[in-house]
Amino acid sequence: MTQSAQYLTLGVGEEIFAAPVENVQEILDCDLKLEMKGLGDLRAAIVHCESVRDFATRDLLSDILDNEEDAVDFIETQLELITLTGLENYIQLQSGSAEHGSS
Repeated sequence: MTQSAQYLTLGVGEEIFAAPVENVQEILDCDLKLEMKGLGDLRAAIVHCESVRDFATRDLLSDILDNEEDAVDFIETQLELITLTGLENYIQLQSGSAEHGSS
């Protein structure tokens, strides 16, 4: 008897990825770790830009930092939803209606 796997699709920019349902929390945890490291790197780069008076690059990096902080907030919210609702309910909440794609 074959066992069918369930997948959750994730959109990143214009790219769509499918992840096995059992890996969703692990993917979010890893993404959060990566984003948090990126925040530290961006903050260090901003401090360096200020020290060498490169304000144009500092402003660019500050904009990127704002976007990355929003991404961290989103991931933390998703992880909190998994904790509050359970993985199965979270997956169901993220699933679109079958009718939605057929119009």
